[in-house]
Amino acid sequence: MKVIEIEGKSVDEAVSAALEELGGVSRDSVTIEVLEEGTKGLFGLLGTRPTRVRVSYTPEGGKLDMAQRHLEFFLERMGVNVISISRTEQSDGTWLFHVNSTDDEVLRYHNGEPLEAIAFVISRMVNQSAEDHLRLMIDSNNYLKEVELTLREEALELAQKAIDTGRSIPMRPMNSRERKIVHVTLQDIESIKTASSGEGHRRKVIIIPEGAERPYSNSRRPGANSRRRSSGPRQAAEE
Repeated sequence: MKVIEIEGKSVDEAVSAALEELGGVSRDSVTIEVLEEGTKGLFGLLGTRPTRVRVSYTPEGGKLDMAQRHLEFFLERMGVNVISISRTEQSDGTWLFHVNSTDDEVLRYHNGEPLEAIAFVISRMVNQSAEDHLRLMIDSNNYLKEVELTLREEALELAQKAIDTGRSIPMRPMNSRERKIVHVTLQDIESIKTASSGEGHRRKVIIIPEGAERPYSNSRRPGANSRRRSSGPRQAAEE
């Protein structure tokens, strides 16, 4: 927490000066305590005393306000007609920004990748300092909830298919949040295990049934290429 004691001709003037000194944070993100009411004195000259206030600023609140301002800017630039933006803290400490709009097709494009991209950029912008790291996600008209429900249904269907066929089944590439949903959805099914495979944007969840003959692998057998490359010279030597 940062605390500033500052003077001004009035409470508003003193608070405005404190907000500017704190880096332009919003008035809603600080706590204001009036330490001393100013007086104008006789004829506004003699005995004049300034107003003195104490302004307390919690960086977390400031980062939240900053993140919302950046979000509003991006949405305006993208032409999204925003009705309101609210935010709630999740059980793991992540802040979820809920965007309520009349047209969010651009945000839902390609499985909601714009939502993830905007959250990543804003996170980099507000977390330039190492302290009080802010984790955030962005949702639009409950899109993430719709995706979660669809993903749970898909995971359960593929899990049943894996059990019926006895074969491991790879799902489509997903981000870390979606992979976590799949892992949690299937974790209580005793005859199923899940594992992640791949790197970056190609990382996916593999659904593995109990007793599967061979775990799924997207890599070639080690040494296969070397054996093929070496077969030519051996034949030439024998000839």
